[in-house]
Formats: sequence, C-alpha cells, structure tokens
Amino acid sequence: MTAEKKPTRLLLTVLFSAALLVGPSCDTSTAPVDDDVFVELMVELHLVDMRRVPDVERATLRSRVLDKYDVSNAELVDTISFYAENTEAYAEVYTRIVDRLREESNAEL
Repeated sequence: MTAEKKPTRLLLTVLFSAALLVGPSCDTSTAPVDDDVFVELMVELHLVDMRRVPDVERATLRSRVLDKYDVSNAELVDTISFYAENTEAYAEVYTRIVDRLREESNAEL
C-alpha cells in the first residue's frame, strides 16, 4: 500500500468505526446529508487528510470544510452510519468520491 493511500484508508476506517459505534440517530430511510453534498464534502476531507500539516491545523481545515457545506460532525457521522446500513448505496457514492479524487489528481498534473 502506498503512503498516499494510508491516510484515506485510515480516515475511512475511523469514520466507519465511529458510525458503527454511535449508530444512526436519524431517520434511516435517507442519508442526513444529500449525496451530492456528501461526495464534495468527502473529497475535500480526503484532500485535507492528504496534506502534510500538523494535526491541529488539519483539525481546523476539516472544521472549515464542514462549515463550508453547513454540515455538523454529528450529521457526518449519521450519514456514514446510514451508509453502513446501506452498503450498495455506500459503494455507489464512494465510487463517485473516488472518481472526483481522480479528477482532482489529474487536474493538478
């Protein structure tokens, strides 16, 4: 596994684990955060996590991303919990996230 994939895998593991522990505190028929917003939010969070910055700065950047999309940390966890229960939908939305990250990567080249 390359060093670039480790932060993303770690983030996914932490978020997914937190979602399973906390469980959904919302209506489980729809994700609390709109799919399109969730995709863009997760793309930006992954890009923040890939930056080589001190943890304090990373936390500030992540908070700014959540604020930009008007999403609370609880809503993010609830959305991930929703997808933990709806794995087909999770696979579809995460395919979109990966595609967007590839676009971002290609744009930088």
